[in-house]
Amino acid sequence: MNVWKLATLLRMAPLRVAVLDVMAERRQVTSHIPGTPLLIQAWQETEEGSGLRRMLIGWAAEHSMYIHCAMRDLADKRSARLPRDPQCFRKVPPSGDPL
Repeated sequence: MNVWKLATLLRMAPLRVAVLDVMAERRQVTSHIPGTPLLIQAWQETEEGSGLRRMLIGWAAEHSMYIHCAMRDLADKRSARLPRDPQCFRKVPPSGDPL
């Protein structure tokens, strides 16, 4: 974040591009995106439309969509294993006689 801010202050577009390239390469290698604190800091300390802000927000949106789809798929798999008949949810005491 500090390198980005310095590059912006000194109007060094190539350095800003290098920061974005390194971050993109790190994401590719690690399959991780920066955490929430950096997202908040970037939002607060960069100008609207900055490359860093757009990249981080885009990554967060992709991650959020991935999590949403994974949770939906998990719920679908769990519901597919549940019995369809509501009678299956009745409690049966150890003796085997329904309540």
